Amino acid sequence: MSAVELDPPQLNGLTAPDLRSLLDRAEIKWRVIVVSACYSGSFIDTLKDENTLIVTAARKDRVSFGCSHENDFTYFGRAYFDKALRTTYSCIDAFDAARKTVNTGEVEEELTPSMPQIFIGEDIRPKLAEIEQRLRLLQPAN
Repeated sequence: MSAVELDPPQLNGLTAPDLRSLLDRAEIKWRVIVVSACYSGSFIDTLKDENTLIVTAARKDRVSFGCSHENDFTYFGRAYFDKALRTTYSCIDAFDAARKTVNTGEVEEELTPSMPQIFIGEDIRPKLAEIEQRLRLLQPAN
């Protein structure tokens, strides 16, 4: 069973079923979930549904890189949050850009590819498009 764990401090691991249960109990219908951790692709099968977008830093059988107490972000986290989402309002476009950035870095460093993953529930697509449009309208004119 995969879990997200932090070291230090010592915290209880968060498994995909635990996260699913928490989200279901909170009655959160529309979900955008980003898991930037080794083996994070293992969360997809448990969390996926038509109302959910899931982005993971690695395939379920691959490690992700950049996990260190000295780093503010993992490789994927930096590529997704600190770079790609600064240039687009689209979570999906940001994933595509981040995946390319991570792949390029892994090739340059001769690392085994982490193979970031994405799952896009069919019903969340129009919701994401609506949010992207609202964000574009809020952007001040240059």
